[in-house]
Amino acid sequence: MNVDVVCVGDPFLDLIFLGLPAMPALGEERLANRLKIVPGGMGNVAFALRRLGLDAVICGPVGGDLAGRLLAELMADVGVPWHGRPAEATPVTVALPVDGDRALVSVM
Repeated sequence: MNVDVVCVGDPFLDLIFLGLPAMPALGEERLANRLKIVPGGMGNVAFALRRLGLDAVICGPVGGDLAGRLLAELMADVGVPWHGRPAEATPVTVALPVDGDRALVSVM
């Protein structure tokens, strides 16, 4: 296999809640307008390289959980192979963008 770029590191599954009017206070619920689910971490880098026309591959732990399966499907849809040792869990980040900034919560 010939590739242009090998992206080494953890790919994340990013969940981005768009259109929040404000951050929720503790105990409060806010409704977002939309949920965007995209590759993050090394997945984001490989995804962007692929969109630029380069052949990229991810070399990082492959999660066998639901998040890992979804992330593998997103990467396969754009033609980015993902190779690495099996892992129980996939890193996930939730992004809450409001007023040009954002709050992030991640689990690894």
